[in-house]
Amino acid sequence: MRAQYHYLLLLGRLVTDAAGGFEVFLPEQACWLDPFPSLRWRTLGNGQVPADLKDLKWGRIIELRQSGLSPQSNEWSQAINLRELLRNLFPDSSPHPADAPAAIRRISDLFGVEVE
Repeated sequence: MRAQYHYLLLLGRLVTDAAGGFEVFLPEQACWLDPFPSLRWRTLGNGQVPADLKDLKWGRIIELRQSGLSPQSNEWSQAINLRELLRNLFPDSSPHPADAPAAIRRISDLFGVEVE
């Protein structure tokens, strides 16, 4: 059962809207958090750490649960960047359009991040 759960750390910036009264979290990078058997950071794609990572000061953790109705492969999780991952999670041309390969179950509160 725990193999169905995947954890993604989103890293980004807080951006203020044009009127200046509203801040929104804008995710720019992501990495997998592999909790079993111990917590490990695994970047998306080729495994290289992006150069601008130290500039990203805010984060959220997303819990994904792999669908029991989708094939048991994790092809959707092999994305090379955040945009591709989200497109893989919500495909337009799925043979079962009502069943995404994984569902976003929980999203953490926004928290500060310091990357060394």
